[in-house]
Amino acid sequence: MKEKVNIAVIGAGWWCTDFYLPYLSSLRDVNLYSVCRYGKKELELVKKKYKFKFSSENYKESLSYEELDGAIISTPHSEHFVCAKEALEKKLHVVIEKPMTTSSNEAKELFLLSKKNKRQIIIPYGYNYTHFMDKARKYIVEGIIGEIRHIDASMSSSTLDLFGGEGLIEAKDHTFQPLASTWSDPNKGGGYAWGQTSHLIGAIFKLVEATPEKLVCFHLESQTKVDYTNAVSLMFKEGITASISGCAYLPKNKEEHIEIKIHGTKGAIFLDIEPSRERLTAKIDGKNIEHDMNGEGAQTYSMNPVIDALVSACKGKIINHRSDETNGYKSVQVLDAMYRSMQSNKVEEVY
Repeated sequence: MKEKVNIAVIGAGWWCTDFYLPYLSSLRDVNLYSVCRYGKKELELVKKKYKFKFSSENYKESLSYEELDGAIISTPHSEHFVCAKEALEKKLHVVIEKPMTTSSNEAKELFLLSKKNKRQIIIPYGYNYTHFMDKARKYIVEGIIGEIRHIDASMSSSTLDLFGGEGLIEAKDHTFQPLASTWSDPNKGGGYAWGQTSHLIGAIFKLVEATPEKLVCFHLESQTKVDYTNAVSLMFKEGITASISGCAYLPKNKEEHIEIKIHGTKGAIFLDIEPSRERLTAKIDGKNIEHDMNGEGAQTYSMNPVIDALVSACKGKIINHRSDETNGYKSVQVLDAMYRSMQSNKVEEVY
């Protein structure tokens, strides 16, 4: 097993510099090898602050070093595919920020490439790495709620400003600011579904083994013509129905809220991670099985376990966190169909 792994970081912008690099730079078994971002002044700032060996505005150059073991792709959504493809072709393990890509065809290509080169893709759905998500998954695998028949999942966050092209007030003191084009441009992967509901869909595929078949999605638009809300009715090939809701209208100073209810032939699981009322409950045979969430809820969201999973993969040990290339591919399949449905106002096949 390698004592130290060499990591490339592609896209050292707002999210990466505040949620990846501080922890990544603290690890003694990691060399921050190369970094890429646009803007020579900003690039130099990141290189010096985090002591990268190499830096470039060209992602291919940053991924060209034979010494590399892994890469983090934290570029704007619409650039995930080309950067991740390059990294996988170099046979690197990769973290790809959600969504994995902004089209189902691209997601499939990365999925197949990861399998061909035997390299893991890690999708940083922060909640998927928590003990309560692992426990909910265990309940399902053990069959205590029987065969799954319906999923009811909702998410809300205070992001009207972000998806409306006004930036994000919570990021005002961060090293860099979120790019308006990333979040609020409909031609560059902007919108609530790509940026937020993707977390919820990723959580569903962490918990449930199912194949999405068809869906319809209604939405409300921001002034920049991206979706502020998502109202999805989804059918799985296994005979499971799902209702998925995403909403940017949560007031400021309120923690992000996710709630998932999974109903089976023998019982149901209720997972609620809103602060002050966190709960994971399995309701079966007239009784409840409670799992203590220790008041953690939405405040457990962290990129640290994602980085740990990447480092572990680079050392030869793959962690089964179920936020991998399979989850990323299935999630993009659903998201792609959602955006097609938003445009057509019709039921769309998932492919």
